[in-house]
Amino acid sequence: MICVLLLLSCNVMVSTNNHNQPDLAAKLLAISFQEGFSNEKVQVYCNGVERYDSTITSDIRTGLAASFEITLDEGLNRISITLPGRALSREFQIQSANPYYIGVSLMGDDLSLKFSDEPFGYL
Repeated sequence: MICVLLLLSCNVMVSTNNHNQPDLAAKLLAISFQEGFSNEKVQVYCNGVERYDSTITSDIRTGLAASFEITLDEGLNRISITLPGRALSREFQIQSANPYYIGVSLMGDDLSLKFSDEPFGYL
């Protein structure tokens, strides 16, 4: 398999305005790891470049294990979410035209993805 790495494809830092709020014009991608994670190593790649690597556990009170944000390059971006300890992964492509919010849950041996144009709410 030939893999092309696009260095500097996605920036981990989100640009902010004067009020320390995310600048939505910066093509925000927010990923929230939600239910089903129990001491799971999770890696996220954007256009072949690792942007997240952590071990997470879901909080049953809030339904959230962890979340992070990146900015996307112009055009089409390839996102890959991997749980190496389970040999499990999901890959999808997303356009950078609008901010996106993605909820990821571990359901048995499958990753469930929820796409939204609004942030998810947690208690």
